[in-house]
Amino acid sequence: GESPFGGASNSFTIARRFKVTQRARNAHAHVNCFLVAELSESLVVKQSRVVFGGVTNSVSLAVKTADSLANTSLNDVSLAHTLEVFEKELLNDLGGINSSPDLLVSQKFLLSTAKNCIYKFFLYANERFAPAKFPADLLGSGDESIPRGVSSGLQSFGIDVDSLPVTAPVPKIAARLQASGEAKYAQDHNVPSGEGLGLHGSLVYADRCNTRLASVNWQSIDKDRHPQVVGHADARDMSALSLGKNFLTPGEALFLESGRMVSHVGVVVGMVVASTEEAARAAAAEVVIDYIDCSSSEGGEA
Repeated sequence: GESPFGGASNSFTIARRFKVTQRARNAHAHVNCFLVAELSESLVVKQSRVVFGGVTNSVSLAVKTADSLANTSLNDVSLAHTLEVFEKELLNDLGGINSSPDLLVSQKFLLSTAKNCIYKFFLYANERFAPAKFPADLLGSGDESIPRGVSSGLQSFGIDVDSLPVTAPVPKIAARLQASGEAKYAQDHNVPSGEGLGLHGSLVYADRCNTRLASVNWQSIDKDRHPQVVGHADARDMSALSLGKNFLTPGEALFLESGRMVSHVGVVVGMVVASTEEAARAAAAEVVIDYIDCSSSEGGEA
């Protein structure tokens, strides 16, 4: 598209966008970022725009961060200054880091990821437009983006005439009801209000990976602020109830057990139960998860 700055004959515009998602799927973005800058031939920034989504409670235009880039070269000194200005603007002028109870990651993760987007923008500009000073083998793959194409798959099944009607394509009995929207699911029903009539649950997710789960600190929930909370559940409760063998895939746990490796951010470690949905979500956001640090080379389930 056209440059938002108009563009002079002795300048050019570069733009980069970033979307940081969960490892397991490419649906919900933890952080969205768009940076655009007008640069002179000597790589001095004339003006820029810095926009973030997910880092704060709404889409944010980092004005002071963009102003700090004006009349500076994209080098390590200006990078350090820009990151410092960005963090102060985020905390003092943009309402602070996102504190939504629906977050699957920590605020520290959001801040470091946002800073990394700015860092990758600096790398991109230098490798593309100052290759003599910053050759590709020096910067490595730091400015590259990981392509995420549309996922697709195909499976073919034959019909065994000796096993009919098994293996034959038979329409699902409830297909029309579900496709038409007439089928009723749990979310379509109103939960009865009042003490003891209906409860709501909110899952608690791991906000770190490449580490082991030490414990889930349920005592971190402020019961005075959330009197509607009636309980919680984790892997120990599922073991005590002998659940897991009858309705789960073999080897798949409902909640991650203490001591097991956290394979990715967003692994479910427990659930808070309350008499209202709002209280369950708010209390789940207060749960503190303790981890056991592992070496960067350690991975997989153990």
